[in-house]
Amino acid sequence: MNNNTLPNGYNDLSMKVGQVHFPKANTERQALATQVGTDGFALLVAIDTPDTPAIVRAEPAVEVLRRVWIQQYYGPDDGPRWRSTADAPPPDDLIHSPYDLDARYSSKRGMRWTGYKVHMTETCDTTAPHIITHVETTPATRPDDHMVDVIHAALEHKHLLPAEHLVDGGYTDATTLIASPQRCGVTIVGRVAADPSWQAREQTGYAQAAFQIDWNAQKATCPQGKQSRKWFKDIDVNGQDVVQIRFSQKECNQCPVRAACTRAKTQPRTITIRTQPQYDALQRARQQQDTPAFQALYAARGGVEEPYRKAPAPLVYGVHDIVVWRRPIYSIF
Repeated sequence: MNNNTLPNGYNDLSMKVGQVHFPKANTERQALATQVGTDGFALLVAIDTPDTPAIVRAEPAVEVLRRVWIQQYYGPDDGPRWRSTADAPPPDDLIHSPYDLDARYSSKRGMRWTGYKVHMTETCDTTAPHIITHVETTPATRPDDHMVDVIHAALEHKHLLPAEHLVDGGYTDATTLIASPQRCGVTIVGRVAADPSWQAREQTGYAQAAFQIDWNAQKATCPQGKQSRKWFKDIDVNGQDVVQIRFSQKECNQCPVRAACTRAKTQPRTITIRTQPQYDALQRARQQQDTPAFQALYAARGGVEEPYRKAPAPLVYGVHDIVVWRRPIYSIF
């Protein structure tokens, strides 16, 4: 192959990303994307011709280029152009670096990175040295709460299961809070997510905690004493079992404190809650995490991530979540 193979010449594609000037205007960026996409497809077409040496077609970098172009572009028959975000592969499958096909993009609490997560488990007893007992590496897109069982299985294999596991809020899914003590006798200690509703965030309305739930009667009672009219099971966007509870439209529209309950123009208040075991576990955790006893216990985890965040940059990009655990003071480890 020679420079005539590509519309814009091989020299354009041989430049490193850092050497490319990206236009500020969207139309110019789209034009550059089209140019790069056209060149990439032209290269792939040239590689697929019969007279291309087999060693070139078998080059792993060629397959990487093909996968990246399929993920990033429409084309080539109808003209290369960037794929829309809605039509891009899911984050778990999207390649972000041709040099590391398993590296994934993620973000958490304003921190953005491409790479991995490292889940580090460390002892935190006040009467003994702090020791890292386990390290688990995952793709950056793997949810934290999917890792608790994996970490506990590894610790159990080493005979190092804790009595209490102090964890970041990302690990405190309601199902985990319930399952961990049942499966391996480990109590999860960590802050659970707050009620995400505007009523709870702004503290100016009736959040879910203000409603009384009667699971046997399958009824909810609002702060004004009105009972719900509909109760049905559903599955939310995360695939979790939930209960949808709906109140009377007539009673809601006539309610003198409607503005504190819903911002809907005419529809009644509807609340969505987890099924009873998960709902009860979350309510208990939210109440406990504001108590002095919880705060004193959880203080053992304070600052545990800082020594790792101060490491050299290549390490910081990998170290993301750190969990600590404590055993009964009489244990030997």
